[in-house]
Amino acid sequence: MKTLKTAFILAAVAILLAASCEKDPIPVPTPDPEDDPVASDSTYREKWEGRYWPENGGNGRIRMFIQDGTDSLMTMSSNVAPAVNSDSLLVRSDGSFEYVGSHNHEIVGYFYAEDSLYVHVENLQYDKSFRCVRIPDYVPAPNH
Repeated sequence: MKTLKTAFILAAVAILLAASCEKDPIPVPTPDPEDDPVASDSTYREKWEGRYWPENGGNGRIRMFIQDGTDSLMTMSSNVAPAVNSDSLLVRSDGSFEYVGSHNHEIVGYFYAEDSLYVHVENLQYDKSFRCVRIPDYVPAPNH
Protein backbone atom coordinates (compact mmCIF):
# COMPACT_ATOMS: atom_id res chain seq x y z
CA MET A 1 0.00 0.00 0.00
CA LYS A 2 2.89 2.30 0.78
CA THR A 3 4.29 1.89 -2.76
CA LEU A 4 0.85 2.59 -4.24
CA LYS A 5 0.64 5.88 -2.28
CA THR A 6 4.18 6.80 -3.37
CA ALA A 7 3.40 6.02 -6.99
CA PHE A 8 0.18 8.08 -6.80
CA ILE A 9 2.03 11.06 -5.27
CA LEU A 10 4.81 10.85 -7.90
CA ALA A 11 2.24 10.68 -10.72
CA ALA A 12 0.35 13.70 -9.32
CA VAL A 13 3.58 15.70 -8.99
CA ALA A 14 4.57 14.76 -12.57
CA ILE A 15 1.16 15.89 -13.89
CA LEU A 16 1.39 19.18 -11.96
CA LEU A 17 4.92 19.81 -13.23
CA ALA A 18 3.92 19.05 -16.83
CA ALA A 19 0.89 21.33 -16.63
CA SER A 20 2.85 24.20 -15.10
CA CYS A 21 5.62 24.18 -17.72
CA GLU A 22 5.11 26.90 -20.27
CA LYS A 23 5.23 25.55 -23.80
CA ASP A 24 6.80 27.48 -26.63
CA PRO A 25 4.18 28.72 -29.06
CA ILE A 26 4.13 27.01 -32.45
CA PRO A 27 5.69 29.43 -34.91
CA VAL A 28 3.50 30.52 -37.81
CA PRO A 29 5.31 29.81 -41.05
CA THR A 30 5.90 32.83 -43.24
CA PRO A 31 6.60 32.34 -46.94
CA ASP A 32 10.19 32.83 -47.89
CA PRO A 33 10.49 34.72 -51.20
CA GLU A 34 13.61 32.72 -52.02
CA ASP A 35 11.57 29.48 -51.99
CA ASP A 36 9.08 30.77 -54.58
CA PRO A 37 10.79 31.85 -57.80
CA VAL A 38 7.64 33.54 -59.08
CA ALA A 39 7.36 35.77 -56.03
CA SER A 40 11.00 36.74 -55.83
CA ASP A 41 12.23 36.61 -59.41
CA SER A 42 10.58 36.56 -62.80
CA THR A 43 13.75 35.44 -64.60
CA TYR A 44 12.82 31.76 -64.34
CA ARG A 45 11.52 32.05 -67.94
CA GLU A 46 14.98 32.86 -69.29
CA LYS A 47 16.06 29.22 -69.28
CA TRP A 48 13.18 28.35 -71.65
CA GLU A 49 13.48 31.27 -74.06
CA GLY A 50 14.74 30.24 -77.48
CA ARG A 51 14.14 28.18 -80.61
CA TYR A 52 12.85 24.60 -80.67
CA TRP A 53 12.78 21.89 -83.36
CA PRO A 54 9.54 19.90 -83.36
CA GLU A 55 9.84 16.15 -83.89
CA ASN A 56 8.96 15.40 -87.51
CA GLY A 57 8.57 19.14 -88.08
CA GLY A 58 10.83 19.35 -91.13
CA ASN A 59 12.18 22.88 -91.36
CA GLY A 60 9.61 24.22 -88.91
CA ARG A 61 10.55 26.01 -85.73
CA ILE A 62 8.79 27.09 -82.57
CA ARG A 63 10.16 30.19 -80.89
CA MET A 64 9.50 31.14 -77.28
CA PHE A 65 10.21 34.71 -76.15
CA ILE A 66 9.79 36.46 -72.82
CA GLN A 67 7.20 39.20 -73.02
CA ASP A 68 8.98 42.32 -71.80
CA GLY A 69 7.31 44.18 -68.96
CA THR A 70 5.55 41.09 -67.62
CA ASP A 71 6.43 38.71 -64.82
CA SER A 72 4.93 35.48 -66.19
CA LEU A 73 4.02 35.83 -69.90
CA MET A 74 5.82 34.49 -72.94
CA THR A 75 5.17 34.81 -76.67
CA MET A 76 5.14 31.75 -78.91
CA SER A 77 5.58 31.91 -82.67
CA SER A 78 5.55 28.88 -84.91
CA ASN A 79 5.86 28.13 -88.59
CA VAL A 80 5.07 24.45 -88.09
CA ALA A 81 1.79 23.39 -89.71
CA PRO A 82 -0.54 24.49 -88.28
CA ALA A 83 1.26 27.78 -87.68
CA VAL A 84 0.39 29.17 -84.25
CA ASN A 85 1.27 32.55 -82.82
CA SER A 86 0.32 33.58 -79.33
CA ASP A 87 1.41 36.47 -77.17
CA SER A 88 -0.32 35.52 -73.95
CA LEU A 89 1.14 32.27 -72.68
CA LEU A 90 0.99 32.24 -68.88
CA VAL A 91 4.15 30.42 -67.78
CA ARG A 92 4.46 29.05 -64.26
CA SER A 93 7.73 28.45 -62.43
CA ASP A 94 7.27 24.66 -62.75
CA GLY A 95 7.43 24.99 -66.57
CA SER A 96 3.77 24.48 -67.37
CA PHE A 97 2.00 27.05 -69.52
CA GLU A 98 -1.38 27.83 -71.05
CA TYR A 99 -2.89 30.33 -73.42
CA VAL A 100 -4.89 33.03 -71.67
CA GLY A 101 -6.17 34.93 -74.71
CA SER A 102 -9.61 35.28 -76.21
CA HIS A 103 -9.21 33.44 -79.53
CA ASN A 104 -11.03 30.22 -80.31
CA HIS A 105 -8.06 28.01 -79.66
CA GLU A 106 -6.39 26.40 -76.70
CA ILE A 107 -2.65 26.09 -76.15
CA VAL A 108 -1.25 24.16 -73.20
CA GLY A 109 2.13 22.62 -72.60
CA TYR A 110 5.21 22.42 -70.47
CA PHE A 111 8.97 22.69 -70.58
CA TYR A 112 10.90 19.65 -69.39
CA ALA A 113 14.40 18.16 -69.18
CA GLU A 114 15.97 21.66 -69.37
CA ASP A 115 15.95 21.57 -73.20
CA SER A 116 12.59 20.18 -74.29
CA LEU A 117 9.11 21.46 -74.87
CA TYR A 118 5.67 19.89 -75.25
CA VAL A 119 2.87 21.94 -76.87
CA HIS A 120 -0.74 20.94 -77.49
CA VAL A 121 -2.78 23.19 -79.81
CA GLU A 122 -6.50 22.73 -80.31
CA ASN A 123 -9.18 24.71 -82.10
CA LEU A 124 -12.16 23.99 -84.37
CA GLN A 125 -10.01 22.88 -87.33
CA TYR A 126 -7.25 20.85 -85.73
CA ASP A 127 -5.93 19.12 -82.64
CA LYS A 128 -2.15 18.75 -82.73
CA SER A 129 0.68 18.08 -80.28
CA PHE A 130 4.38 18.81 -80.66
CA ARG A 131 7.33 17.44 -78.77
CA CYS A 132 10.35 19.67 -79.34
CA VAL A 133 14.01 19.91 -78.49
CA ARG A 134 15.83 23.18 -78.03
CA ILE A 135 18.07 24.42 -80.83
CA PRO A 136 21.49 25.28 -79.41
CA ASP A 137 22.45 28.94 -79.60
CA TYR A 138 25.46 28.18 -81.81
CA VAL A 139 23.17 26.90 -84.63
CA PRO A 140 22.44 29.93 -86.83
CA ALA A 141 18.87 30.90 -87.66
CA PRO A 142 17.84 30.22 -91.26
CA ASN A 143 17.92 33.17 -93.65
CA HIS A 144 14.66 32.36 -95.42
